[in-house]
Amino acid sequence: MKKDKNSSKSKWDDNWADRQTTCIDGAIPYVAEIIQDWIRVIEGKKILEAGCGAGLDSAQLALWGADTHLMDLSPGAVELSSENYELNKANGAFYVGDLQNLPFADRSFDIVFNRGVVEHFLDPVSVLREMARVSSTWVIVFVPFRFSAYTLNKRFKQLFSNWAFPWETEYSLDELKEICKKAGLEVLGHRGVAYGNDLNSVWKALRGKSSMVLQDIREFMEENLHGVVEIGIIAHRTNTLPNRNTSVPSDLYDNDYYHVCEGFSNPKSRRISRVEELMDIRAGQKMLDIGCGRGEHLAFAMGKGASVVGMDFSFQSLSLSKDRLGSNAGLVAANALSLPFKDDSFDFIIMIDIVEHLLDKELDHMFSEVRRVLKQNGSALIHTAPNRLFIEKGHDFLRGLSMLMYGKYIKKYPRTVYLEMVHVNEQTPDSLKHMLEPYFHADVFVEQGATGCGGDEQFQSMIETLCGIPVLKNYFCVDIFARCRPIK
Repeated sequence: MKKDKNSSKSKWDDNWADRQTTCIDGAIPYVAEIIQDWIRVIEGKKILEAGCGAGLDSAQLALWGADTHLMDLSPGAVELSSENYELNKANGAFYVGDLQNLPFADRSFDIVFNRGVVEHFLDPVSVLREMARVSSTWVIVFVPFRFSAYTLNKRFKQLFSNWAFPWETEYSLDELKEICKKAGLEVLGHRGVAYGNDLNSVWKALRGKSSMVLQDIREFMEENLHGVVEIGIIAHRTNTLPNRNTSVPSDLYDNDYYHVCEGFSNPKSRRISRVEELMDIRAGQKMLDIGCGRGEHLAFAMGKGASVVGMDFSFQSLSLSKDRLGSNAGLVAANALSLPFKDDSFDFIIMIDIVEHLLDKELDHMFSEVRRVLKQNGSALIHTAPNRLFIEKGHDFLRGLSMLMYGKYIKKYPRTVYLEMVHVNEQTPDSLKHMLEPYFHADVFVEQGATGCGGDEQFQSMIETLCGIPVLKNYFCVDIFARCRPIK
């Protein structure tokens, strides 16, 4: 589905006319694999591939449970996609249409994506703007990378009029981000693709045979955009995103968000278990959970015999908590900046993974309100992550150390696109202590090394050693906790 000064519908029909159907047969198409890695929850998503070509990525997404819709300017491409769906026993809807005038209502799809499409348009901004119009959430695009052997080869063939496809250009990451910005999109993540279709097949065959060297090379190339053929970006509509000066809207905390948060698949995850160890709650006491999420900590306190109240401004959160707790817990829809409770109402208040979602002025309001509704002899517990000192300094040190020790980088700290949207105010131990000082006597401390970044047992042991050194632990620990007593 490509249009420009040299391309035409007939040229693309010719391009797809002789293509053969393809059975996925366990070899996951790489764009579908990257989309799954970014989005995490694919089942039930309504997805449009705008410029579908052979449709194999959409077919894989359909097999994972997505409601897929495929559109292309070329009837030949749509026919081939339909045949590939039939061969792979996938279900989808197919359309012939123009990417610059999509025949769908605003916000019709959860995800709109394509690969190898945008580079064929003289006005890529109009294409991305139209994709953004029909998407309620995500726009994902893969294009040729400007600084690649593929681009050099293409330029050489174009010079001698030996290029098989209609006109196309290519993009650097900065150029792609800029056209996204003009289209009203904010790029939240990117990925380089270090192999074409043929090399991808080789890679998939080899990686099943414990080819760790190839894996390390591939991850390094894709992370640092060295030797990549394509770059992909995942973007979100800017008019629905918070920034460092605006509050996070409640509708971003949807079902998908709570599915990708730690603890969904493992209710006794490391973080949840550690929070429960630190919860100073006893039978007969009254506890408030501000930002109660899925209700795990409410359930734990109820098991201790406490009377609990869960509060959140996300209705999805309250629904999940109700599913977990039934009618035995009080659940309140409210904003943390104005707590709907009387003074001195609670013995114990927890604020788990909420601080990083609030601006400084909002934190000040919340802490003032918590101090008001907390009993004079009560206490509060806070957890926030990731520690900004680790993200900005400690992690880069560990990556460099890993390269010196093993000749390869450890992985980047695992951050989902959801965290990029809602983490508007990640803290350091000192910044959190400073925010608490007007209202509480606070014991702020850090724990837990960067176990999610990879490395062997020796490397992980070294991280734990660094976390145990008082002058260094603030740089190498991920989790920040605070135990608080009210200032009288």
